[in-house]
Amino acid sequence: MKVLLCSEEDEASQNMKQKLLDGDLWLWTTPDTPTTGEDLALIASAKDHQEDTVYLVQTPLRHLFVPEPVERLERMLGERPDLVVLLSRHASASGMKTLTVHHTGNFNKADYGGEDRTLSTPAPAWTTQALRLLKEKAKDVEEFTVCFESTHHGPTYTCPHFFIEIGSSLEEWTRDDMGTIITNTLTKLFLAPPPTSSVTLVGIGGGHYAPRHTDVALSTSAAFAHIIPTYAIEAMGDDLSMLKVAMGSSNTDKVYLHRKGMKGPMRRTVIEYLGSNGFQMVSSNDLHPL
Repeated sequence: MKVLLCSEEDEASQNMKQKLLDGDLWLWTTPDTPTTGEDLALIASAKDHQEDTVYLVQTPLRHLFVPEPVERLERMLGERPDLVVLLSRHASASGMKTLTVHHTGNFNKADYGGEDRTLSTPAPAWTTQALRLLKEKAKDVEEFTVCFESTHHGPTYTCPHFFIEIGSSLEEWTRDDMGTIITNTLTKLFLAPPPTSSVTLVGIGGGHYAPRHTDVALSTSAAFAHIIPTYAIEAMGDDLSMLKVAMGSSNTDKVYLHRKGMKGPMRRTVIEYLGSNGFQMVSSNDLHPL
């Protein structure tokens, strides 16, 4: 089963939730009696393309600070989720208007939920397909950037998951058209056959909004699991073991390196580390175009 998780403390999340409930393609069923537990409440449920149950669940907490979210969902719903999608706002100092997706985890210190040097279980095919659908649904709002974000913050998810976000201020979080774009994206994602990919990649290098990895995902059939920005590698210092952790968490041995996204000495160090651990560097020429 799958879970769409929204937060009462998040204006964008509430916008998305209401648009989902108002949509005419989802046949939502509301529970006869409240189903609650550990700061979670079941709002409604529906069936996806595979006749798998999709639960719409709400928490009064900020997404970042829900402890042991997968375990709490399993105790409330009676089974472990196969996928959790977190409906969320995105905030940035730049105020850039964005529609983004990303996985969670901390390559270094956990300043915003989760645990130090701990990564969540990604959902590369689902997340990458959500990015492509966002790009398709948002084609008429050119002022918005549609992109991946690098892996960051908590909480730690021990099942496949991803955040889908509207950024970056209250004005964007509450826009009806943005809520509709997210709803249309999720509707097409879940009311179609499950996504697949030709290869799963870990992205390394570049900035927080992963422009090169976004471009590769939008133009090839590859799917991205964890994406590690240059600033996270800089913070690792001489200990690059979290690169190996990311590969294991992503269940792949293949890396797409944004070579121009880091300086030469760091690039050479990263390439040497990856090679010595048996990981394979992939270029755009190795990937199947969409």
